This record gives sequence, C-alpha cells and structure tokens, in this order.
Amino acid sequence: MEEVLKEVLKEIKPEEEEQKNLKKTSEKLVEKAKEVSSDFEISVEPKLVGSAARGTWLSGERDIDLFLMFPKDAPQEKLEKIGLEIGKKVSEGKAREQYAEHPYVNTNIDGFDVDIVPCYDIDDPTNLRSSVDRSPHHQEYIKGWLTPERAEQVLLLKKFLKGIGAYGAELKVHGFSGYLCELLITHFGPFQELIKSVSEWGPNKVINLESKRDQEELQDLFPNQPLIFVDPVDPGRNVAASVSKENYATFIRAAQDFMREPKKEFFFPNKPPTSSQELEDLIDSRGTEIFMISLDIPFDLVLDIVYPQLRKTKKTLIKRLEEADFRVLRSGIWAEENKALILLELKVPKLPTVKKHIGPPLGIDARPFIQKYINSEEALAGPFVNEDGRLVFELKRDRDEASQVLQKTLELRKGFGKHIEKSIDAEGYEIIEGKKVVAKAEEVNAEEFLGDYLSKCLPWYR
Repeated sequence: MEEVLKEVLKEIKPEEEEQKNLKKTSEKLVEKAKEVSSDFEISVEPKLVGSAARGTWLSGERDIDLFLMFPKDAPQEKLEKIGLEIGKKVSEGKAREQYAEHPYVNTNIDGFDVDIVPCYDIDDPTNLRSSVDRSPHHQEYIKGWLTPERAEQVLLLKKFLKGIGAYGAELKVHGFSGYLCELLITHFGPFQELIKSVSEWGPNKVINLESKRDQEELQDLFPNQPLIFVDPVDPGRNVAASVSKENYATFIRAAQDFMREPKKEFFFPNKPPTSSQELEDLIDSRGTEIFMISLDIPFDLVLDIVYPQLRKTKKTLIKRLEEADFRVLRSGIWAEENKALILLELKVPKLPTVKKHIGPPLGIDARPFIQKYINSEEALAGPFVNEDGRLVFELKRDRDEASQVLQKTLELRKGFGKHIEKSIDAEGYEIIEGKKVVAKAEEVNAEEFLGDYLSKCLPWYR
C-alpha cells in the first residue's frame, strides 16, 4: 500500500512552479482587493480561504476563493452592492455575477477560476448572518493543526474520493467537501489509518471532536444523515450533511476493496467509453428505449441551483410516465454552462392501446364505477368480474407512447423546478430518442456523462 500511495502522491502534489504561480496570483488578488476596497467608506478586509489558501489543493486545480469580509453590522444591501462592485473591479472587466445565498463574482485571472465572495466578519460562527460567514473560521481552525505532512494525507484522501466519484459537496455530487476531508485526516490521522477505519463503518457513523453530546442526541439533531461529523467551529452544523447515502456507501465499499487490493485505479480510474460507435453499441446491447430531454437554460445560474431543479423535474417526468404504466429502468441528469440534459431509460417505448381498470371489491357499491364507463368511448370491454372477484373495464389508453406522455408533461410544466419551467417557456425543449441521443450528447460535450450512464460501474472496477 505504501508504494502505491507514494506513486500517487508524486502525481497529485503541486509542483514548485504551480505553487509559485498560485501564490503570485493570490497575492495580486488580495492587493488589488485592498486597493479597490479603500475607495469605499466601509471597512472591507480581503481574505483567502479554501484549499488553495491552506495548501490542500491537488495538482492541476486552479481555483481561488477570495472573501471580502464586511463589518458584522453592515446592512445586507450594502454588502451585496459594494461586494459586487469590488469583485467587478478586481476582475479586470471579466466578472460574471453568480447567485447563491447572495450575489458574488466569478472571474478568471491568470488562468485561475476565482470566486470573490462578500461575507460578514463575525466573532461567533454559531451566530451567522449568512452561511458563508463560517468559511474564514474554518480557515483558522484548519491552519491551527495543518502541517505539510498532514496536507499530503489530505491530498491522498481528496484524490481517492475524486477517483471513486464521491468528492465535492456541491449539489451535483452530494459528496465529501474539502473541509470534511481535512477534518477526517485531523481525526483519524494518516490516509491509511482513515481507510482502515472507514472499511469498518456501518450504515451510520457519528464523529464528534469537541462536543459532549451523545450519538443518539446527534442523530436526533441531524436525522436521516448517514454520516455525521459535528463542525468543531459550529457545533450546530453537520459538516457531512451533503453526503448522500450512495456516496457514503461508495466510500465504504471503496475502502474495503482498497484494503484488500491497493491499486492506483482507485485514484486514477479508467474513463468510460465516449466514442460514437461505443455509445451506440451500448445502447443496442441494452434492449431498452432511451429518451433524452435537452434544455437550454438562459440564466446565469450556479449549478447548485440548477441540479436540484433538474432532479425535481426528472422526478415529475418519471411520476407521469409511471402513472401511464411505463416502467422507468434508470435515469440521469447533466448540466454544464447553459445546457442541461435529462436521461430516462424505459423498458418499452410503446404500450398496448388497451389497459385494465380495476373496480371496487364486493361489499362496495359498484354503480358509480359502472355508470362512469359503461357508455364511455374509452371502454373497449367490460364490465366483467376477474378471478379475484373484482369488477373490471378494459379501457383505451389516453397516450400509448412514452414520447406523448413526455411531451404532454413538458407542455404543462407542473411540478418542475422554477428555473427549468422558465427555461422551457423561453427556449423550449427537445425530446431525443434511441441512438440519436449520442449525437446530442456530443453536441453539448456530454459524451462522458452518457458513457458513464450506459456502462455504469464502480470506477475502480472499470
């Protein structure tokens, strides 16, 4: 195991030139922010936070988080207005306004993806004005114990989680955040010790570094969460709240397999198939019918807003299909920039025209049931009594093709995410079926998403 970890660390640890470039750009950003902030009558302190500031970033990552710390009594309107103005001036004309809990600026400086985020400079992280106010406190907590050796162990953990597809607290992934990775190494020690412990975890795990509350109390406080890691900075928060059951279980399975057979594929898994021919062959081999709904999203939204709305929309589409007796085998969603896809795999694309409609059992008045259908144009047969003693009509389906159900549901747009509904109003939608989904995936650079869906497999087995 040690040899594998040494080899991996050589590949993932930033080289000296990378570190110099990051430091140079980070210092430039802070100085520029200080200079711009001095033009305003309110005191604003720029502060670097996140993995780039802590030295726990992986080679090749080019992300910088610059926080603008406002006085805790500053009005929110002023924080948002001045925060955006400072962000835009620091961005040298390349600013993109983004919206999460409140507006912030995203930009690209010297090839680095930079988020410039206004927050409040609070003394007590348990008494927040916005959720991002914790980040500077996380920064100070982690820096208090972090050494270069521990930072290397964090890198190994991050890369392991990336390799198995469970890294990232964003709502696209529902995985492990960078801060959670740092805390896990804090508690369990070196990567090897952590993985050994994780391999023995059960359906739920509670980790509490500094509070005296017992496990039962914490599970009541954070219900239905497989992993609970109490934030040492804010004991009322579960750092692992974003981790889904799927990613929690994947981490445990990966740890168990890695303990049995340590190999680099956990950190550097093989890519899924992405060529047109491979994807089309995979579709043919499944013997199902695949539908893809393609959407243009004409709003500048962060993916943390888009993905929950896509999931809500997908859930509604599946519900309508199943109400129409179509069986959805599996589904998926994808979004990037202003494009989004919903993938739905059905056992069959078309059902028989006739459907069975079961009436009341004995002991319940059947007259309303019979009167409703006896002279209906929907009725193809009935009423008759089946082998269970129930009255039955055989009716004509309203829609016998899945594409008709999807089209009707998309036209109604009820139960969809708010911005998905608005996007369809503004830009429409496209339903793609069968092997034609390959061309659409290639058009929006989603081949890897489609390949991963069609050849779904734990990454280290691929």
